[in-house]
Amino acid sequence: MTVSDDGNLVVLNGKNEVLWSSNVTNGVQNSSALLTDDGNLVLQDKTNGNTVWESFQQPSNVLARNMRLTAGERAGKNIVLRSWNSHSDPYIGSFSVGIDDLEVPEAFVWNGSRPYWQSGPWNGRIFIGIP
Repeated sequence: MTVSDDGNLVVLNGKNEVLWSSNVTNGVQNSSALLTDDGNLVLQDKTNGNTVWESFQQPSNVLARNMRLTAGERAGKNIVLRSWNSHSDPYIGSFSVGIDDLEVPEAFVWNGSRPYWQSGPWNGRIFIGIP
């Protein structure tokens, strides 16, 4: 893992080919990577300390402590966790989990684009459909 010349965080193979990139379009030439105490991997602009990219905003299949699932336009983006295709194949699977706040926030599990399970509405303290 390294920070590339264009300021992106990249994972390279033994031939120096990019296997993964943070794909920041407004890359910063002077950036550094920081792993915070809560497990968030952050790409920062060294000149001003601003966060350019962070792993907590790009989750895959793991919900870490202090990570938040957000939804809708109020939050700025919909953040969901996505299942793996199988236990040995990390390609994106059929299921995802997240928050839908079209009217009132609810936690959902989707199978593709179809709801598979829902929590019931959030009342400000709890999801009322979860005992």
